Amino acid sequence: MIPDSLNINSEQLACSTLAWTHLTLRDALGRISDLEFNAFEIVVRGDGVWPGHIDPARLVNDPVYFNEMQRIIAASGLSCFSVSMEHAKDIALAEECLRLKRLIDLIKPFGAQVITAFVYDVPDAARRWQTLRTIAEGAHMMLAAETHLGSGTENPRRAAALARELNLDLTLDASHYIGQGYIPGDWAKLIPRVKAVQVRYCIDGNLQESIDGLPDEQVANRFAELIPEPFNGPVIC
Repeated sequence: MIPDSLNINSEQLACSTLAWTHLTLRDALGRISDLEFNAFEIVVRGDGVWPGHIDPARLVNDPVYFNEMQRIIAASGLSCFSVSMEHAKDIALAEECLRLKRLIDLIKPFGAQVITAFVYDVPDAARRWQTLRTIAEGAHMMLAAETHLGSGTENPRRAAALARELNLDLTLDASHYIGQGYIPGDWAKLIPRVKAVQVRYCIDGNLQESIDGLPDEQVANRFAELIPEPFNGPVIC
């Protein structure tokens, strides 16, 4: 459904496990394979609020769990393009570093390139982000801050300021802006920093809407709105 004019090929396209957090990781990857994707983004949640497919605390503390997740990913036959990672806002930096390192150990063998994380607008944000980015870059991976409600990037103006202050790379999830009533011009200044794009159908007042029953052209046009030109990098559905 993504328009050909956006020049996105299958090597740049992945599917997130986010749509199937009510299923096991094995079953979620099966759904992605059934849809004929070759790559996936895996949802990692450690905030105790939203469900995910990887528990980062268990990765650090439970070798059996780590090995089980590794076997499930390997058995899927899919590449892991990226990770969407969330922790509680008050997590200790030392613990977050341990989780990130263990997560990299898990997913890098499957080709992962991008780790998308939250950056919070807190006094020690610069130190925290630089510490985490150094770990990611040491593994030849990219750390990008997601544009997300409840984080330091939740509105385009503050996201632009924070990106300058912290030298952030970004993962653009424009649904969080469209849902608040912003239009693409409002986040245009962010585009040079965007390294990956997450797309889902959304409307003003709701960051996620079902596409069941909608004409393909309508969905494609909305996707085109969410994938800024001239961006032609990785896209995660």
